[in-house]
Amino acid sequence: MEITSYQKKCLDILIEFDIFCEENKLTYFLSSGTLLGAVRHSGFIPWDDDIDVSMPRLDYERLIEMRSLFNADFKIESFKTNARLAFPYLKIFNENTTVIANDTGFPFKCGAWVDVFPLDGTFDNKFLRLTQMKALIVLRNLFSCKVLPIKVLSQRSFFTRLFYNVLPIGLIYYLLHGLSQVCDYSASKYAGCLSCYYGEKETMPRSYFGKGSKKTGFSFHGYFFNTPDEPKRYLRNMYGDFMALPPLEKRVNHNVLLDNIDAPYEKLGYIEEQ
Repeated sequence: MEITSYQKKCLDILIEFDIFCEENKLTYFLSSGTLLGAVRHSGFIPWDDDIDVSMPRLDYERLIEMRSLFNADFKIESFKTNARLAFPYLKIFNENTTVIANDTGFPFKCGAWVDVFPLDGTFDNKFLRLTQMKALIVLRNLFSCKVLPIKVLSQRSFFTRLFYNVLPIGLIYYLLHGLSQVCDYSASKYAGCLSCYYGEKETMPRSYFGKGSKKTGFSFHGYFFNTPDEPKRYLRNMYGDFMALPPLEKRVNHNVLLDNIDAPYEKLGYIEEQ
């Protein structure tokens, strides 16, 4: 299967990440479109341009603590380390590349990247679970508004605009991740990427994730990475009939513009602010 020069840079990060996790006994899983690509295409979804992995919360926090030990060519960044990142999860950048990500509508200069999402447990009771999710959606939208250029605020909900001037961003970030962690992952029946919540499809039985394994038989451009123990149930929960290709109009990417794939980015951040 063909792979673009940009996708290859992202794959290089994933390979290094896999080695690091094995050496340090960190659990991770291919997730979202990356897992779908492994199962359906044996690699990237042809129109996709990033890599997604997820980690149980304790492993995720350990990765943050150990970031200084990661390969020097790559940099682990989050809102905690760079306040210009409008994402409540980690990104691992290849510092020797320069691309412009434009999926938010606000061009952001950075390096090729891999997204790392925390997995948290949630309530067994469906009403409590959905109530938690609705609160998380408000907090996540509010967080994005605080970090993205100010003109994005007009696109958000009434509640987001109401609390925009009341809550400082540090408190929003604390509330977002605090509410995500009210249920212990290892003791919960259901789990998902709660702080990055896009809908009920994100939560599923924790047994779908299991301990993760490279033995499920799905390769990614010839490499084997950890997948959930039940990858097809995970994908069915996320996408329904996941083997069916979407219509052409829905085959969209993150609108990554290649600036200089072989040169380091000078400064991470939104172009209009540089």
